[in-house]
Amino acid sequence: MQLSDSIKNLLVMFSPPPEITISEHADKYRYLSQEYCAEPGKYHVSRTEYLREIMDSVCDAEIEQTVVMSSARVGKTTAIENILHYYVDVDPAGGILIVQPTKDASDYFSKVQLASMIRDNATLRNKVFSNASDDTLGHKAYPGGSIDIVSAGSPSGLSGKTKRLILCDEVDRYDDSCGEEGDPVSLAIKRSSTFFNRKIILTSTPKVKGSSRIEAAFNSGDKRYYHIPCPHCSTFFNPRWENIKWDKSSDGSIHYPDTAHLECPNCNGRINDAQKNAAVRSGKWISTAESKIRSYHLWEVFSPWRLIQETVADFLAAKNNSETLKTFVNLSLGESFEEKVDVQDSSPLYNRKENWSDILPAGALVLTSGIDVQDDRLAVQVVGWGLNNQSYIIDYKTILGRPDDIQTWQRLDSLLQRKYKHATGNQLSIASAFIDSGGHFTSEVYNFCKDKEMRLVYPIKGQGKDGTPLFSLAKSRNDAGVRLVYCGVNNCKSILYSRLKIEEPEQNGYIHFNSTLDFSYFEELTAEYLAIKYVNGRETREWRKIRARNEALDTYNYALCAVEMLDPDYEFLKSHLHPTIQGEIPNTEKQKQSPALTIVQNNNGWGSSQRW
Repeated sequence: MQLSDSIKNLLVMFSPPPEITISEHADKYRYLSQEYCAEPGKYHVSRTEYLREIMDSVCDAEIEQTVVMSSARVGKTTAIENILHYYVDVDPAGGILIVQPTKDASDYFSKVQLASMIRDNATLRNKVFSNASDDTLGHKAYPGGSIDIVSAGSPSGLSGKTKRLILCDEVDRYDDSCGEEGDPVSLAIKRSSTFFNRKIILTSTPKVKGSSRIEAAFNSGDKRYYHIPCPHCSTFFNPRWENIKWDKSSDGSIHYPDTAHLECPNCNGRINDAQKNAAVRSGKWISTAESKIRSYHLWEVFSPWRLIQETVADFLAAKNNSETLKTFVNLSLGESFEEKVDVQDSSPLYNRKENWSDILPAGALVLTSGIDVQDDRLAVQVVGWGLNNQSYIIDYKTILGRPDDIQTWQRLDSLLQRKYKHATGNQLSIASAFIDSGGHFTSEVYNFCKDKEMRLVYPIKGQGKDGTPLFSLAKSRNDAGVRLVYCGVNNCKSILYSRLKIEEPEQNGYIHFNSTLDFSYFEELTAEYLAIKYVNGRETREWRKIRARNEALDTYNYALCAVEMLDPDYEFLKSHLHPTIQGEIPNTEKQKQSPALTIVQNNNGWGSSQRW
């Protein structure tokens, strides 16, 4: 007698799961796909022994929530897939919700990771597709449940049917709120509230200290750290960054990352990579707090794919710049980064001025402008950009006049079409200009920009949430016939303030100031500071003004967004502003591929107005 599919599903749902853990199941059945795995083929949990307990905690009847705060390159993604594999194959009752930070991330997980995993693992292939009559990109059915894959920004996805297994990946990349519905993690967890045996998994690389979701979740758990035995004294210890040592010159100015090693804090014994990897296979997790939530911290020292000297080399390359140091702390150490954005002192910046007058310095290879609109004036900043993220404040002007007066905009148009003489004898024009449209004169800004898109003059709207991209271009024109650019102003301010701290002119990110700038410019540039506030019990960051005028700060940020959208080929620009052969003609194929920048007539006359 043939059983109907509905009866089969009921039998699956109410059958007790076999006595097998997630790690045992992965060891027995899991095959890794070649599309995105460094080591495709049969999976062996002993390769990343530190993941065994993490995975098995999810199938432990006494544990409801598991939190993993980790660096990159430790196998976290594979562990997530193993958990998914287990619950589809062994314990399918109730279904699975997977939340990714963005729509692109959720689509990639479905189309690449999940699709290839189903294809290469028979225990999934014969279940997910053969019974999935309603299969879609974000929904995969199987006997006993289904897999729903949604983005953290989808209110409908987070408020759908109930699910027993909730898996939230990269939670520090989620927006603060899912539309008007509230915190996306809380919304996802609510979908499991009717299950007495629900499972909740939160994973992420941490971002900013004080506003990191994963760090807050980790601290609410039992805070487990992985301990390994020293090969010299057998003492177990938790390797930290301070246990990584390497040789330096006698005065400390020269570092030798190839000598990097792990040092035992008990006997000071030197542990090389081979010894470290062997010790990791014999390691154990030790909790440091009491909690019903299991929380784990991982960083790349445990990874079999990373050498200690590679980690040190990354640190040495990143340590002198807060932007790159933040990336190292997040992605290599698996720790949140504490941004020390203090109130900036304008006086030292004023004393850094350089005397170029009306001649652009040689390092300024492309110009952009940011414009702020006030009730009685326009503030206009022109910034030059060059190699190694260096910027040059060329000019800062105030155009007095109401924005509803056409003459005000005519004066701005004349300024934006000015030709600037370059130190090489060439002339540069402003390649792109971003104008704030968020004030009282939105329609006037739209009217000015409407016929200037070919000149890359765009109206912009600031977005203040942390983690917002520096820029994003609207997919279509609005009712006024213009295409808006959205600027992540909080991100811009963090970049600017970190660069203002750089004091050596040759360093990456240094800002050069023209001698024509007066003291009020520097007061406006440093008119805000970063404060910490609490929203719904969670720390968030907020920029606050300490002076009434901050147009210099805003217009620098708009100019920064403009050059980010251009994405200039600085090496190419340098080669043509500094030709090795007098009269050298630019490569026309390269011109077609390059971003829209304007260079106007060099001394030898190749092109009176050349837009690349």
